[in-house]
Amino acid sequence: MTFPAITIAPTDSVAHAEETMNREKIGHLPVTDGDVLVGVVSRQDVLDVSPPSISIPSEDDEIEYKAKLHVCKIMRGVVETVRPATDAAEAAGKLLDLKVGCLPVIDERFHVVGIVTTSDYVRLARDLLSHRRLEETGVVRP
Repeated sequence: MTFPAITIAPTDSVAHAEETMNREKIGHLPVTDGDVLVGVVSRQDVLDVSPPSISIPSEDDEIEYKAKLHVCKIMRGVVETVRPATDAAEAAGKLLDLKVGCLPVIDERFHVVGIVTTSDYVRLARDLLSHRRLEETGVVRP
């Protein structure tokens, strides 16, 4: 789990969400109203935003549109979540079964305390495989 999770408000602009994702090098933002989870927006959700037009919009048109459009218009409001005590294997199973990239971690009041992403599991796999390789070469002793 990554904690604390970086969150965004439903009234923040899509441009702000995109800037936050780029700055923090993340692909998902839990959307919170105050401290309460109300949705999730992904990098793909942001990339899919395009101004309605019969012609191909310019880059300036897209930037202006994203600056005016609120996150609540593109977020997914029905979000699968896990609790802090959820078993890591169970959370991984949920990610795979639901074909989602993240699971916000919430407490009993629906406050976001962290986020579990597929990247967390890739990091875990890398670390475990690296440790195993070191053990096999005799560099690290159990």
